Amino acid sequence: MSEYQAQSRSEILELLSDAQHHSSKHWGQNFLTEPNIVRKMVDVASLDSDSQVVEIGAGTGTLTGVLAGVANIVIAYEIDPSLEPVLAAGVGAAENVEIRMED
Repeated sequence: MSEYQAQSRSEILELLSDAQHHSSKHWGQNFLTEPNIVRKMVDVASLDSDSQVVEIGAGTGTLTGVLAGVANIVIAYEIDPSLEPVLAAGVGAAENVEIRMED
């Protein structure tokens, strides 16, 4: 499993800017930008190295990366094709993460 830190708000904004991504009301996009909330979400889920997780709306991968550090398998769905390079760069190399660009 990989060691990922939750992305900060400034890191997320930089990733989105580098990818020339603009949030879309069409997709209902809201990005999780508070690292403490990410850690709390993962803690509350009580995951372990046997856990299999499906994440809907992976966005920039901030939750995906932290989940990958705890769970055995993370399947991350993202519908917005413009976020594919952001996800690939951030968590695409993790062996236990499968990114699915579909609804």
